[in-house]
Amino acid sequence: MTRTASFVIKNPYMKVHNVDISEMVREVEVNREYAEVDDTSSGDGNEHNAQGIGSGSFVATLRQSFATANLDDLLEQIFSTGIDVEVVVAPSGSTLSDTNPGWSALCSLRKYTPFSGKIGDLVEVKAEFKAQEEIARTLT
Repeated sequence: MTRTASFVIKNPYMKVHNVDISEMVREVEVNREYAEVDDTSSGDGNEHNAQGIGSGSFVATLRQSFATANLDDLLEQIFSTGIDVEVVVAPSGSTLSDTNPGWSALCSLRKYTPFSGKIGDLVEVKAEFKAQEEIARTLT
């Protein structure tokens, strides 16, 4: 079997509410799943499940900034007003391609931890954006 190329995340792209926050990204993940719906019927020798309703989210750990008009201002506005915003992520920069797909969806900021850490640690923020629609995969 031919060994496939490995990929190391070095330049992830993340845009929230039309603001590029890529320079703040420490970790990001795209989660997509479908509910399992029991579709087992008489005579089946095993459980059978159908694909149910989908759900998804974007979870990010970011370097926090409390400077005016920076990350905390953006996320606090989104969280406190409850507005839905577009979130776009890609593993390697903003130019999408076959080798750098992007994922996007209209999302609500469901979990926002403005900061966490011990004394002497880098201040980080954790944010979970819950998709309000199917997360789309885009190559261009």
